[in-house]
Amino acid sequence: MSRTSAACVEATGSGIVDEWELTARISPRALVRAAAVDDHGNAINVYPLLHPITGQAPLTPWAVPLADRQGRFRLICFDLDAKTSAEESARDATRLTSLLIELGIAHVECASGPTGGRHVWLGLRDPVDADLVNALAQLAKGWLQSLDIAPLVNPVSGCVRPPGAPHRLGGVSRVVSGSVAALIEPAVTLGHVRLLIGRLAADHVERPTPRVRAGRPIATTRGAPFLVGQRRPLSA
Repeated sequence: MSRTSAACVEATGSGIVDEWELTARISPRALVRAAAVDDHGNAINVYPLLHPITGQAPLTPWAVPLADRQGRFRLICFDLDAKTSAEESARDATRLTSLLIELGIAHVECASGPTGGRHVWLGLRDPVDADLVNALAQLAKGWLQSLDIAPLVNPVSGCVRPPGAPHRLGGVSRVVSGSVAALIEPAVTLGHVRLLIGRLAADHVERPTPRVRAGRPIATTRGAPFLVGQRRPLSA
């Protein structure tokens, strides 16, 4: 995949930014992850290969790490998966971006590729501890059914394809709202992240308790539902 495959991601105040230049400018690390290929040379949805951000772009799709080498998050990406349906991921994206706009949190939304998934990115001005991002991910998962929290709960290797990066099935991650300037010149503070967590936590508490189904008694503690019964150790 050459650098010219996606043309430019966006024209910013700093000039034209293509997909690989953007990756180099926003990556918290000097290495990004590139997709492996199968026996036929086709890219697969596994990213074990490490590729330096200097030099040419990888020949396969790539993903940028969200945290730096110290495990502090420099980017947040809500990966809204279209495995259930593209409509659900689009609805979740609209719901999330509407909340971010209401809270005054800068972001950029991308259509991740031809399958209908969405990525909603936040560029962090302040590094954020992994525990806080984990809490955000857990709360957001209860609010956004299509959210894949894996990149947000793994500060070691959690990564997402950035805007402009190619998709293994064709096409690229395409900006549909916002500006990549929000990632190049991040403005989201620790206070913004805490504000978002507080809003999601309040929504969680205010939601009605799930109805009890026969044979599966449900109770709540601190607003969170759980199954009543004796706990047993897991088998091997």
